[in-house]
Amino acid sequence: MYWKDAKRPDSLAVLADKLADFGSVAPEKEPYLLHCKVYRDNRSISSTQLQQQLRFMYTIGTRHGQQLFYTLVDDVVVESERETELIMEKLKNLWGLRQNATIESHTFPVGDFVVRLGKLNVNSDYKGIMIEIEYRPLSHPYTAAPILQEFKDMLLPADAQIAQWISGATSDDTFAKVGLSEEVYTTSHTMYQYMQLLKIENF
Repeated sequence: MYWKDAKRPDSLAVLADKLADFGSVAPEKEPYLLHCKVYRDNRSISSTQLQQQLRFMYTIGTRHGQQLFYTLVDDVVVESERETELIMEKLKNLWGLRQNATIESHTFPVGDFVVRLGKLNVNSDYKGIMIEIEYRPLSHPYTAAPILQEFKDMLLPADAQIAQWISGATSDDTFAKVGLSEEVYTTSHTMYQYMQLLKIENF
């Protein structure tokens, strides 16, 4: 989820302190880094009357642990090796870079939960805080939803302006639409939610 109005310099510290109250141990030393890019198909029709025909591609490259590359284009999510990102950089005549964002998070274990808090920077401009909450005992994307919602409500200020993408909110907003399982949650599901947030907020 994306905390849009987290503009105070100590916003991250406030959340970290609250996690400590929940029983969090010290955050993991290795940062959780995501490099996000939005490309536009240079072959797309650019007429203002035909904007719906523009094609965009969202990509996320991980910079921690097993470095992987995730791509969303034409309602398909693909996980691949990091080398795919290098190939993308050579296709400038086909796909033009439209936006560049980074998310640098720290990981906080809290009992059965794992929480990642990170600053979202778009083209070097700070835009707010990205928050990722994982409930480890459950891998079903919908069974864990009420538990995650309760944890979120306890963590964030009541007046926080939050943007989040929820699978199943509408018939068009589902994991299945992009070829992801509706039964078993994976890292690809997480990366797709990051991509959807970037899309919703027009980054």
